[in-house]
Amino acid sequence: MQEGYDHSYYFIASFVEDHLRFHARHLAS
Repeated sequence: MQEGYDHSYYFIASFVEDHLRFHARHLAS
């Protein structure tokens, strides 16, 4: 259970980071 939760957390965290980076680049241009 805990291992699956950690996997989901890192997957979501990396997804959100890429999403924010995409928007930051779009707004900066």
